[in-house]
Amino acid sequence: MKRYEIGFIGFGNMAGAIVKQIISKKIFKPEKISIFDINESQRRKAKRMKINVLKNNQEVVDKSKIVVFSVKPQDMESVLKSIKEKGNLFISICAGITTKFIKKYLGNVPVIRVMPNTPFLVGEGVTGCYFKGDKKYKKIAEKIFGSGSSVYWIKDEKLLDSITALSGSGPAYVFYFIESLAEAGKILGIKNSLDIAIKTLKGSITLIEKTKEKPEVLRKKVTSKGGTTERAVSIFEKRGFKNIIIEALKEARKRSKELSK
Repeated sequence: MKRYEIGFIGFGNMAGAIVKQIISKKIFKPEKISIFDINESQRRKAKRMKINVLKNNQEVVDKSKIVVFSVKPQDMESVLKSIKEKGNLFISICAGITTKFIKKYLGNVPVIRVMPNTPFLVGEGVTGCYFKGDKKYKKIAEKIFGSGSSVYWIKDEKLLDSITALSGSGPAYVFYFIESLAEAGKILGIKNSLDIAIKTLKGSITLIEKTKEKPEVLRKKVTSKGGTTERAVSIFEKRGFKNIIIEALKEARKRSKELSK
């Protein structure tokens, strides 16, 4: 009989965010969670959270019902070579690593591939999921990842590369935009430009959620003919702002595909 409900192989920022949410939402108690990470600082972090730190990858597999792979994609092959399955449900949050690749080493085991993002830490994440198999496993994944995010199931695993590009990497794009907006505000002489930029973005998101209007409709409502907003938006359009976003996401998707090879 397995001692732990869930175990994590790798305990970086994303795994830490997931554990924080499943504990706070009372999905699993700390004593029912195990981890192993080769990095001593990550093991210390786990101990501070009062979760169980095990000796190696195989011990996590041996003693945990659910095993979550949360290592860097380039480290996944060596992790898979280091373990043998013991009737577990496996979940991978590693970008670009396919279920086929995992099953190549572990056999025909249940593997759910997911792509959460960092706002999971504050309960506002987005998680894309792919799985073909028993619905009971899907319910388990929804319970875990629903603790800190909205869960979206996709039917074609290849689309997880696109999910990675859109929502997985998405927070970085948003932070970069806020960073740029704040920097521009500072150049224009506004000392507290970062705070203003954050609140502007937050307010705009709340507006789109509450009105349920399309973003282009709300944009046009702000953009008066001959006004300041129209002048600013015209610069975005001249410099190909939308095309830059599209190209950036395509490159992120391409990189996700490269990681699976």
